[in-house]
Amino acid sequence: MTKGTLRLTRRELYDRVWKTPVDQLAKELGMSGRGLAKVCERHGIPVPPRGYWARKSAGQRVKRPSLLDIADPRYPEVPVNLRLRKPSDTPVEEQTPITPSPGRELFDRLLEEIGPLKVPRQLRNPHRIIRDWLNEEQIELERTRDSLYGRRKSKSVLATPLARRRLRILDTLFRELERRGFKVQAERSHWAGVWALHGHDRVDMNFYERVLSQRQRLSPEEAAKMGLAGRKWIETREATGALDFSVKSWLPKDVPSSWGDEEGKPLETKIAEMLAGIMAAAGQEAARREQREEEERQRYREAEEQRRLEAEYRAERLKEVALQQRAAAWRLAGDLRSYVAAILSAVADGGLQANEEDLERWLTWARGHADAIDPLSSGDALGTELLCEEDAVQHDSHTHFSPTNTLADPGWFWGHRWWLKG
Repeated sequence: MTKGTLRLTRRELYDRVWKTPVDQLAKELGMSGRGLAKVCERHGIPVPPRGYWARKSAGQRVKRPSLLDIADPRYPEVPVNLRLRKPSDTPVEEQTPITPSPGRELFDRLLEEIGPLKVPRQLRNPHRIIRDWLNEEQIELERTRDSLYGRRKSKSVLATPLARRRLRILDTLFRELERRGFKVQAERSHWAGVWALHGHDRVDMNFYERVLSQRQRLSPEEAAKMGLAGRKWIETREATGALDFSVKSWLPKDVPSSWGDEEGKPLETKIAEMLAGIMAAAGQEAARREQREEEERQRYREAEEQRRLEAEYRAERLKEVALQQRAAAWRLAGDLRSYVAAILSAVADGGLQANEEDLERWLTWARGHADAIDPLSSGDALGTELLCEEDAVQHDSHTHFSPTNTLADPGWFWGHRWWLKG
C-alpha cells in the first residue's frame, strides 16, 4: 500500500463489494459510494443492484453474477484513490474527540439502562392495540364473506409472516414503553400512524415494509402499449420483504432515528435501540417544549415590563400636563387681576364711566373668577390631577404634549371653565 492508495486485485475488490454494501465499504476506504462504483465499472467488476441487501436480509434468494476474466493481463490490480482520507499530522491520541450532543448522551444512557430485550417468537396475549387490530380485521373478513364478492376479498392481511413479525415487534415495543410510563396510541388501521405519549410530549413512529423504487426505461412500443405515449421512464415499486422502523420526531444528527433489517441483523435484534430512540425523542421533545414555554414566559415578562414602563411614562407625562395646566391657570389669573386693576385705574382717571353698584358687582365677579382658577388661591398649587381631561386626550393622540395646543388660547379657559364642573 502506498500513501493515499490501496491496491487490490479485481478478485479482492469483487469479494469485498459483494460482502459489504458499496456505501459502507466506500466509507471504510475513505471515498464516496459513487466513486467506488465508477472504479468497479471501469474495471468490469459487477456490484450488487438496488434492493439486493434488503432481499438478502429478508431471506429471499438473490443472484450474484460471476466475475469475468479480462483479456488484458496488464491490469491485475485495481488502484483505489484515497484522496478523501487525508492523513493528520496530529497523533491519534492527541486528536480532540467529537463531543456527543446531549441527545446522544441521553440515548447512550437509556440504551445502557434498558439492557438486552428479546422479541417473542409467537404472539400470545397481544397488547390491546394489536388485539383491536386483529378483532377489526376479523370483523371485516366476516363482513366481506357475506358480500357478493366476499370470497375474492376475504384474505387476512395480518396473517402473513411479515405482518406477524411486525405485530410481534410492536407488541414488545408497546409493552416496554408502557412499563416506562408511556401511553401508546394508534390509528384504527394497523398500517396507519402509531405514537407514544409521555406527559405533554408526543413521539410519532413509522413502521412499514421497505419498498424498492426504480426507474425503468420504456421503449416507444412499451409506452404505447401501456397507454403512456411519449413517456420515456416509468417508476416501479417492489416490496422487499424487509421492515423499516423510524422515529418521526426530531432527534440530533448523532442519534439514530431509523432502523431496518440487515444481513445477519434483523429488526428484532435492534428493539432496545428502537426503544431508546423513542425515549430519547420524548426527552428532546420535553426539552424543546420547556424551552418554548420559557421563551413564551420571557416574552410575557418583557411585555409586562413594557406595559409597566409605558404606564409609568404616561403617568409622568400626565403629571407634567397637570403642572403645565396649573402654571397656565396661574398666569391667566394674574392677567385677570391685572385687567381688574386696569379697569379700576380707568374709572379713577375718568376714562371709563361706570355705575358704582354695577362696578362693584363686576369686580366681585371678576375677582372671584381669578381666585377660582388660581391654584395658589384655591389651595391646589401642588396637585397632580388634570384640570382638563381634553389635554389628556390630546396627549394620548400625540407623542408629546405642547402647551400651545390649548393653554395659550384664552378660549380654552372660558370655553371649559373646569372649576364649575363637578
